[in-house]
Amino acid sequence: MTKDDYPEFVSAWRSAIAIYGKDIDESTCATLFALLAGYDLYEIIEALNNHLRDPDAGRFQPKPADIVRNIQRDNNAVAGYAFDKILKQLNPYATPEFDDPRAAGAVCAIGGWQALCRINNNEIERTKARFIEAYNDGVKPRANLLKGLVEIDNEERILPRKPELLERFPHPVRKITTRTNSTKEIGNG
Repeated sequence: MTKDDYPEFVSAWRSAIAIYGKDIDESTCATLFALLAGYDLYEIIEALNNHLRDPDAGRFQPKPADIVRNIQRDNNAVAGYAFDKILKQLNPYATPEFDDPRAAGAVCAIGGWQALCRINNNEIERTKARFIEAYNDGVKPRANLLKGLVEIDNEERILPRKPELLERFPHPVRKITTRTNSTKEIGNG
């Protein structure tokens, strides 16, 4: 958040607290803003809405820890969704082309495209947990770990001898789409 977000943040927080029949003073708002400053305003508002809708936690007024927990839960769900989409599109021969740089970075963090293509069913959950952690950390992608077998083979055998062949026979590229097209409006969950 930025300082420009402060009025909207205070308004959202006061609205949430008003449901419990309470109000908060300016110094408490400033403390809450400082504690949650590392998060996006819209993530905080969505987390507030989720807290208010929660049948268990919603019985009590929200605290910063509740908001952070909701944001992390949402981020983990997005990362898990991205992993599941990637898993369905595995192809060790084609070089992946990601629409989400965080997903590409997470693939690199777990060993790269070839390592991901070699996991077996027993390793999926552990690999998914590592992927989610790297996705949420925002690991930067490294191009050398995102190559398909055909591109690797081309670079090792053909490129040094006959680079003109790569223009005629380029390596296959597979577009990996992990983002959804739906957007959420504030307050509408």
